[in-house]
Amino acid sequence: MDDIDVNLSKGNHGNTEFSQDKDLDEQETNDTVDSKLILVKQYNILSQLKQNQLLIKGVSLSM
Repeated sequence: MDDIDVNLSKGNHGNTEFSQDKDLDEQETNDTVDSKLILVKQYNILSQLKQNQLLIKGVSLSM
């Protein structure tokens, strides 16, 4: 992130390598966001499964 700030302050806006790097960083950021969303979804599914298990155990104990 610091590299981008430095490049912007030097005025490298017309540099094609810089714009390509920016696109790559943006893609990496998108991938990171996607993987974090997947982890959150997995965590939510696991939480739901644990709650269901507890409910089933509770029902079987009360019978």
